[in-house]
Amino acid sequence: MHTYLGTFIGVLMVLTLQRVKIGPWGGTGGHAWDEGGHGASAGGYTGVRRMSIGSSWCVSSMLFEYDDNGKRVKGTLQGERDNGIPEEELDFHGEVLTHMCGYHDNHLIRWLQFRSNRNRTFGPYGNLGEDKAGWTRFEVSMEHSGSIVGFCGRSGNFTDAIGVYVAVWNPERFYDSMRRQGVRVYRASPLRMDLRQIEEEKKKEEVERGRLQKEIKEGRERLLKLRLKLGVDVLQQYQEIVQQLERGREGKRQTIEELQVEHEQLERERGRLRKELDLKRLRESRLEVELNHMQTWWSKITHL
Repeated sequence: MHTYLGTFIGVLMVLTLQRVKIGPWGGTGGHAWDEGGHGASAGGYTGVRRMSIGSSWCVSSMLFEYDDNGKRVKGTLQGERDNGIPEEELDFHGEVLTHMCGYHDNHLIRWLQFRSNRNRTFGPYGNLGEDKAGWTRFEVSMEHSGSIVGFCGRSGNFTDAIGVYVAVWNPERFYDSMRRQGVRVYRASPLRMDLRQIEEEKKKEEVERGRLQKEIKEGRERLLKLRLKLGVDVLQQYQEIVQQLERGREGKRQTIEELQVEHEQLERERGRLRKELDLKRLRESRLEVELNHMQTWWSKITHL
């Protein structure tokens, strides 16, 4: 009977389009967290499969595993985990959470307990103690009208606050029960949950866009610096090449000037030698004339 009823409840949870949020109860410290299954395939988680809750002088930590239309989804550890904390396994789909109660001192969850549709109790967690002055009791029960399929709250080093998401398969009975218990219920239809998921994804996209824009800006600055550095290096290389060419040209200019000087010296030497040769030739021609005169004179003497 339990198996048949559990399977029927599981089918109803998958088919129902109505999710509601109840709570949270507790303090305002720590950071907010929400495991309502906003991105789940059926518009929300379909049940709680396993939970591991730390218990000391208060509820120190929480870790849940959910069902998403037959697929196990592990939540995020809230608070400080103790490796010695046992894990409580539910016989899902046949067993679901239908009741939660506890105490908070307006700062932390001090005591907590759950019950399933099979009347199995989980907990208590925390320490109820004797002096509960200033503590506030909270309780939500939805037997035969809904089941807990997700959690939300606030946590730091400990559990500051806790709330639940409920899949409702008998709305009339459920809301009537909530009114009698004095519990405020917030509708969380798949559409609203999807919108919330879209908003969260939009925020993540904005953060990612900001990060990418920052990386692009830093990349452009690095590229500009690299271009400037390369420009300086190229300019330096160009200047060095120009200087080498100038030195080469200067060297060639000096060589040409030296050759011109040598050429002029050679031309002067050639002119000098030419003059000496002309003088020598002139003297030779004079000697030759004188010799002819002497021969003529000697001939005349010998014939006398």
